[in-house]
Amino acid sequence: MHLFFPVPRALWAVIAALSFHVLAATPLSAEISPAAYSHMQNTAAERLVVHVSKVTVTPLPNNRTSVVAEGTVKEVKKSISGLKEGDPVTIKYDIVPLPKGSVGPSPIPPLQEGKDYPAYLTKEKDFFVPAARAYSFTRVGEPLTLPEPPPATNAPAAEPKKPKKNPPQKGVGAAREKKENPKKDPLP
Repeated sequence: MHLFFPVPRALWAVIAALSFHVLAATPLSAEISPAAYSHMQNTAAERLVVHVSKVTVTPLPNNRTSVVAEGTVKEVKKSISGLKEGDPVTIKYDIVPLPKGSVGPSPIPPLQEGKDYPAYLTKEKDFFVPAARAYSFTRVGEPLTLPEPPPATNAPAAEPKKPKKNPPQKGVGAAREKKENPKKDPLP
């Protein structure tokens, strides 16, 4: 007696194809290896040192944050767009935090005003975007400064709730309460 029936090769091909499509449609993500970040830095169209003079941070829906940084090129290591030392530069990107408990590529850290950064960038219209994800402003091998959560809104803090007073008791307990706490007549 056979427990399994023979499956034609064509059916196996269909099962394999469906399995591949299901797996391919599943979003998988993990932290990127240092070698991959290093490759992104080495192949970036713009490899610069930038002095950041102004940073504008705007909270977006879904815990995202928009960053616009303005600065000046201090050093040019490579520039396909023709940037030179002293040129102004605008960098735009979003900080997209990972969902709690998930694993994936590190978010791009926020830039700080008044600091110099190595910058691995790509030109977009009249601004630049990060070319090496989380390591667009940090050399591979140096500690990565992860972004802080977006700043809280300026909404006033909620006042703590006051405990409710117990309503007067009715029934058996009410008689006992009256004996223990008799009301005094304000008039003699």
